Amino acid sequence: MLKIFRSLIIFFILFLVTSIILIQVDRYGFFKRDKFLYNYVDLYEKINLGLKKNSETIVLGTSRPYLSFNPDYTNKNIFNSASHVMLPEHYIYAINSYTQNLNVKEFIIFLDFFTANQNLKRTNNFKLYNCLYKKKSICKFKDLFSLYYNWSNILSSIKLMFSSNKTGLYIEENGFLKSSNYEKIYSKMSRKNWFKRVENDYKKRIFNDANFDFGKNSNYLYFLNFLCKVKTKNNIKFTLAIPPVHKKMLKIIYNNKLNENYVDWKKSLILVNEKCNINIYDFTNLNLDDDEFYEISHIKEGYMNKIQDVIINYKFNIPFKMNKEIVSNSVLFFLRLCFF
Repeated sequence: MLKIFRSLIIFFILFLVTSIILIQVDRYGFFKRDKFLYNYVDLYEKINLGLKKNSETIVLGTSRPYLSFNPDYTNKNIFNSASHVMLPEHYIYAINSYTQNLNVKEFIIFLDFFTANQNLKRTNNFKLYNCLYKKKSICKFKDLFSLYYNWSNILSSIKLMFSSNKTGLYIEENGFLKSSNYEKIYSKMSRKNWFKRVENDYKKRIFNDANFDFGKNSNYLYFLNFLCKVKTKNNIKFTLAIPPVHKKMLKIIYNNKLNENYVDWKKSLILVNEKCNINIYDFTNLNLDDDEFYEISHIKEGYMNKIQDVIINYKFNIPFKMNKEIVSNSVLFFLRLCFF
């Protein structure tokens, strides 16, 4: 009996200590939801923060706008709600959440071929979000336990708590992660190694056994139809944009014999333009200098500012294609790859 009592006391002491550590760091923004740590940012935490900002324009997308779209560049009331990964079901969830906010007038959605397909299986835990944020929802203890109380969380939280540089990891109030933080991540690597590392990552991870069938095996086309319905019903403006990618990234598509899928993907965007007059901008450009990129996947903030000039300020100082011009541009690119 004494041993059991002693074990319970030790358990509660350890539980109390780890709770204090995790509350102190609050890396998920569970106790204070106005900011959260970049390393552990979650799509749904960011949506929750965005709803608090009551912005008129919401930016959605993957890591490309997440790392480079700075809402402070313009005078508009914009919140950057892009996340590391957004699949079609994530876009739908985010739009449904934001359209409950009557102040939202526009969505700028950055799409890319690499996360458009549901088969990549890069999804987050919807059940956990419902548990934490939706009213009248019951949290399963095992979900909360896995979120907060495991050795990985505890050890990394202790490290962050005693880190002298942890304030530099916070996302800004407008949802934007200052790009200087991203540069620090790879600051010890040479530029050549940085580019090569990301290139190898895409070759192995993104295109390994991926089946890009947008019609049968994903809800991507459903997502595009969903945009048309919301535009008509809620009178909300949608703008779709394809951010620049490095020519080496496009070469990966060609070498993996996915060029036809790539063109078909862009054709699917043309259909949504024809169906409900949603504008699509294509900023993929063969002539972009390496200095405009962090590595082969992500452009820097400076070039994203130029994209903002096109979409928001209507200043056309960089090359882009729009609506029906997009597909012809894709075909031309792959012809260049073949003959040059």
